[in-house]
Amino acid sequence: MLSEVYVVTLFLASLANYDYYKTSGSIGLRPFGILELPYELAGFGAWILIALLFVAGFFALPWWVPPLAVFGCAGFAGYVYWRVPLSATYAIVGFPLAVIGAIAFVAIAFF
Repeated sequence: MLSEVYVVTLFLASLANYDYYKTSGSIGLRPFGILELPYELAGFGAWILIALLFVAGFFALPWWVPPLAVFGCAGFAGYVYWRVPLSATYAIVGFPLAVIGAIAFVAIAFF
C-alpha cells in the first residue's frame, strides 16, 4: 500500500511539473484570469513536492525505490503528455491530487 501511494503521488506531481514546463513558454496554452495563480503555484510546487517525496522515500521505503520511481514516473508522465496533451489541465488538477497523495503517504509511512 505504501509503495503504491508513493508511486501514484510521484506520478501526479511529475505530470503536473512536466505539463507546467511544457506549457509555460507558450502564451496560448497558459491559463489566464482566476486560474493563472493556481497554475503558477502548481508548477513551482510540483517541483518542490517531487524533491520532498524523493527524500522522504528514502526514510520510508527501500533505498532503490525512490530513484527508480522518480525516473519511471518522469518517463511515464512524458509518455502520457505526449499521447494526450491537454494544455494546462494536468498542472491545475494533478498538483492538488499529488498534495493529497503526499499527505496520505506521510500519514501511512510515519504515523
